[in-house]
This record gives sequence, C-alpha cells and structure tokens, in this order.
Amino acid sequence: MASSSEATDTAEMRFDNDTILSIINEIQACPLSESERVAHFTVKYSDFVKLHPFLFTKACKPDFEYEKFHYMMKLRDDIERNLRTVEDTSKEVGEKFYDAYMNNNKKVKFSH
Repeated sequence: MASSSEATDTAEMRFDNDTILSIINEIQACPLSESERVAHFTVKYSDFVKLHPFLFTKACKPDFEYEKFHYMMKLRDDIERNLRTVEDTSKEVGEKFYDAYMNNNKKVKFSH
C-alpha cells in the first residue's frame, strides 16, 4: 500500500499534452518487442506509468491506434484551452466512435 506522501506525490503529478505525446511517440518508435518495451519504459517513465497505466499498456502494443490517440489528445488540448466544452466534445467523440464501430463505417476519420 502506498504511503500517504506517495499518494499525494502521485496525485499532484501531471503530464502536459506535449509530454504525453512525446512519451507515446518514443514508445511507438521503439523497435523493441512489446514485452521489452514494457520493461524498458516502465523504468524510464515510472511516474507516467503510475499515472497512466492503461495508456502506457496500450501504447506498448504493436496495434496501438495512434490516429485515435492523437485525435483524443487534440480534443483534450482544446478543452484545456477552453476552445470547446467537455459536453460538446463528449458528444462528438460518442458519435464518431459509434459510427466507426457500430455502423462499421471505415470512412470515419479520427482527425481534428
């Protein structure tokens, strides 16, 4: 179990969008196997792994859907800069993913 100081330290950590994109780009460009990527980057970016374990795990996979990730990061940036609302963004994302997966629409582009 994490100590209260460890929990506070983790809660106060935050990675900006550029840092997240940089880390994910580095992981994606790495020629190591999935298991080697996990081992290597778990050590190199331990704080990131603690804060974003699901994203880290997905990014280490060879079938990581980078286009969708980049689209979501752009939307996150727009929300943080008050260029769009969470509600409007949520609606747009829901509609796009529904159309792509439920309607099997291969033409849906995840770019912004």
